[in-house]
Amino acid sequence: MKLTIKDGRDHFYTFDTNRILLLAATDEDMINQVEFSTEENGETVSWTSDVLTQDNGIKYVQVPNEFLNGDYTRLVCYYVALDSNGEYTRQK
Repeated sequence: MKLTIKDGRDHFYTFDTNRILLLAATDEDMINQVEFSTEENGETVSWTSDVLTQDNGIKYVQVPNEFLNGDYTRLVCYYVALDSNGEYTRQK
């Protein structure tokens, strides 16, 4: 699975807003959500975004602004995909 920031950058800046990640994977048709997570002071904070599809078939997800604008030191992204046994999550 490859995640690419739509504007071509390879990183986010503090206080970015309205960032979009493009999704590319051999099993991308099965990916239906992306979870953004961080752990600060022993507490885990998570946001989940649904995967959308553009007219040209490219799948993408809107990065929650709260995820980008928080005062977080480490941000993690997971994608959630379905297999024949149900749902599973893989860290990206």
